[in-house]
Amino acid sequence: MTTRSLAAPALLAMLGLALTDRPADGRGGPPVASVRGNGTYSYDDEPKRGQVQSRAWLDADGRAHGSVVWTAVEPDASGYPWYLKVTGLAVDGNTAAVEAVIVYSPQAPEDVGTRIVFFVVDNGTDPRTPDEIGVAVPSNLLPVRAGNFTVRSAN
Repeated sequence: MTTRSLAAPALLAMLGLALTDRPADGRGGPPVASVRGNGTYSYDDEPKRGQVQSRAWLDADGRAHGSVVWTAVEPDASGYPWYLKVTGLAVDGNTAAVEAVIVYSPQAPEDVGTRIVFFVVDNGTDPRTPDEIGVAVPSNLLPVRAGNFTVRSAN
């Protein structure tokens, strides 16, 4: 397990994706809005599940920065990871919409260049109201089964 947890940060660094709250060029200032964290989700009616690690933020100039590792796990299969570069971020209260482009996909190189939008809802720390995550539209959100996301807005 240790090898896997170290592989993602090393790969992100090799791909030039942000691992800190400062862009590589040093411009833009500190984050004014962000979504950070990780979590696992699963579908109630399918054995399919996944894990998301996100570190995305907007700088004072309104530019989005960060990276996402999204791994889908199919039954009887190893993880299917996407390594993404954050290209957009909108935060409204406890909800974040993140736009990102796939920059590396070892199992499916044809996925590189695909843009996705996903939503994260930070419902606090009460386990009775877990955070939520979903792709494409906020009405398709799934509860985060393990983990925590923190959404911070500029206000």
